[in-house]
Amino acid sequence: MPKKISIQEKKKWLEMSEEGKTENQIAKNEKRDLRTVVNGIQEASRHRSLANAEAEMLRTALLSHQQKLMAVVTGMANMLVLPEIVLSLHEDANGSMAPISIAGGTLEQTADKKITLKIHDKEKLEWELLQYHLKSDKLWKQLDRWQDAITAHVKASWVFKRSIRNILENQTGLKFKVSDDRQPEYLLPILLDISYEISIRKILGVPDGTDLEHTITAENGFVKHKGTDLAVCKKPTHCKNQIINAFTAFPQNTEAQEVKKTHVELELATRIARRQVDEILSLGMIVGKCRVCSKLGK
Repeated sequence: MPKKISIQEKKKWLEMSEEGKTENQIAKNEKRDLRTVVNGIQEASRHRSLANAEAEMLRTALLSHQQKLMAVVTGMANMLVLPEIVLSLHEDANGSMAPISIAGGTLEQTADKKITLKIHDKEKLEWELLQYHLKSDKLWKQLDRWQDAITAHVKASWVFKRSIRNILENQTGLKFKVSDDRQPEYLLPILLDISYEISIRKILGVPDGTDLEHTITAENGFVKHKGTDLAVCKKPTHCKNQIINAFTAFPQNTEAQEVKKTHVELELATRIARRQVDEILSLGMIVGKCRVCSKLGK
């Protein structure tokens, strides 16, 4: 039984053919039958084409894998920015904080009054695979720090806004009107929003030039701010003065100081975490490997 010719020898014949030798010359030089050489060259050519096609498929698969991982990192970069100075904080139907949308995530208040951040990309397989690639990277620690910082700041801001409501009600003796409330004197929810916005800007050192003495007016049973109703009361001038006086108390309370403290930490945590992400993006690829890479032979 003739000895089987290895694929390595057939590849050698293919190389000789590509160098310009004829099939007859190769057969004579290698002491092989001409038909054997012809068939061997054809087989080696098919083998190489298949190998090249497989290599290209693997390259394409690895590139697609990298692009999906980089998309997650880009999503992190888009998320790691400071939120608006004045957070859009509102109550839902149950009196809890309504969800806040940020780039790449949602901040929510749980049943036990905790503030949590749901990062949408965490639900993707690529987030898990990225953790394999960057298992020991500082990114994860800094990302956790940032997540703690933003939830702490949102919580502090929400508690502060609730404290403003209490101060206003205690200072004026009036309650905030709800849809089915028929009381003759009341405060309107817009007063709480305006009070919160002005106070937050003052606490965080972003003055807006508001002059409450001139922008809040009392007329015909209403207290107004730039023409917008803030309260309905029998003694509007007295009510106006109580509201203005309350503004001096807002930035001084404990809750206000917590807003400032958490904002400072959020600024720092955002800057550090963003730097970690930017370093990864600057590479243009994700280093390391995961189980997908192993399956692709990386």
